[in-house]
Amino acid sequence: MEYRMRRYESEEDYWKLREFLRKVFTNNGLREYSWHVARLYYWRWHVMKNCLKVYSLNGHNIFWEDGNKKIVAAVSCEGFGEVHSQVHPFLTAKSWKKRCLKSRRSTFLARMTESRGSGCSPILRTEEG
Repeated sequence: MEYRMRRYESEEDYWKLREFLRKVFTNNGLREYSWHVARLYYWRWHVMKNCLKVYSLNGHNIFWEDGNKKIVAAVSCEGFGEVHSQVHPFLTAKSWKKRCLKSRRSTFLARMTESRGSGCSPILRTEEG
């Protein structure tokens, strides 16, 4: 199956990510191999707004979707050089893990910003580089 990688675009994506994390948590037998929904809330409302002074989630998340536009994996930036991946448990093949790791290294480039202190401003690398 082919998966499409794309950026976070709107509030609808937040709710899709929330639903994805709920399903992943239950499919993992209630083990936190990925973020719990409460961790998503903490990241959005405390870390992004209070600590990093980021008021838009655009550019801070990357998703992989299947043909039905359902999220199967996500990568989120939390701080300078710090990213977290959430992967659906059915994607356990080594090739998928390599794909996600490669994306974590090459897609998010963190840089310091001068907006009320230092924070994270990830950049989604384009095809041109």
